[in-house]
Amino acid sequence: MPKVESINDDRFKELTTPPTDEPERAATLFPKISGKHRDFIENIVYARKHSPDWPKNAFSIPLIGTVKLHGTHNDIVIHADNTIQLQSRNVAVLSLENDPYNFTKTTLPLQPEILKLKERIYARFRERNPGIEIEERHPLIIAGEWVGPGVQKACALNQLEEKILVIISISVNGKWQPDEEYADVSNPDIGIYHVSRGGWYRCSIPNGTKEEMAAVLATLQPLADEVERECSFAKTFGKIGRGEGIVFKLTLGTLGQDARFWLKIKGPLAMGGGLKVRSVKTEPGMEQVGVAKAFAESVVREPRLEQGLEYLREMGVERNRKGVGVFLKWLNGDIEIEEKGEIEQLGIDKGLLNKQVVHIGKLWYFQRIDGVV
Repeated sequence: MPKVESINDDRFKELTTPPTDEPERAATLFPKISGKHRDFIENIVYARKHSPDWPKNAFSIPLIGTVKLHGTHNDIVIHADNTIQLQSRNVAVLSLENDPYNFTKTTLPLQPEILKLKERIYARFRERNPGIEIEERHPLIIAGEWVGPGVQKACALNQLEEKILVIISISVNGKWQPDEEYADVSNPDIGIYHVSRGGWYRCSIPNGTKEEMAAVLATLQPLADEVERECSFAKTFGKIGRGEGIVFKLTLGTLGQDARFWLKIKGPLAMGGGLKVRSVKTEPGMEQVGVAKAFAESVVREPRLEQGLEYLREMGVERNRKGVGVFLKWLNGDIEIEEKGEIEQLGIDKGLLNKQVVHIGKLWYFQRIDGVV
């Protein structure tokens, strides 16, 4: 265990496209982090060939990891005029009316202290990046995980006395900053902590073939399994119990500022303890319907289905029979994004897969809201 080529070019156009000075509306919603080793490796291979930021003589690729927390994603977005915008993963503007976990109610009164955090972050940025101006067109984003009692079930963080915000990433000038440089940015007096409290997980993978990188990434799974068994972040509060996994970020040059070079590794319970997708392709002579069915059964698992219910809650959709359409649309969309590599590799007919996902998801959803499961 280490110490703690076919890609759509449009996905990587900024690697070779010069920056522009034209004003733009900055995106603030937090990026989706892949849980697929294959996608992570493909992104590295592409950047190694095409990115001018890739260190050509790198012998290894260093990664740094932090605990993946059981909670709900919430961000504090601070604009140039010090206007504070609160958001979730899918909702750009939270209000008291559309915030199921009371993040807004708790955070709005803290604006003076939050602006002090902004000053600390900008001071640190100037210290670490002399000569680089802070661009007002890009808001400061303090991305966090809102954790504590009532947010997630059956996890150690649910034992906390009150909800807290845990900073997991900070964006300045439209770029995610190195976590270690801002690890001391917190204010426990107002319930804001940094994820580094749970410790760092350091490792490196070889700057070699896909197979060599994949072999080393596979050895990181026991680390994630251990975090799932006992959440190291919750343990610092004296709470013992289940966690979720680890998020690793590449720290080679400036590429770690790009979420395509981040990788989440969950424990078996968080992954649903399901079938391995690769087993689908080992069945000889399977018809397309059979392949789609087997694949759907391997990816439509309890954690993903529960996440779909949380999406409805986040979007203010009633979790009743009328909400099934929104639920199924999210479910299919999540699978299309998260499992894209395997879907293409196995040559699965998307129409057939969609039908199988709908069948499984609809049955589960109705049973769930009827109290059967």
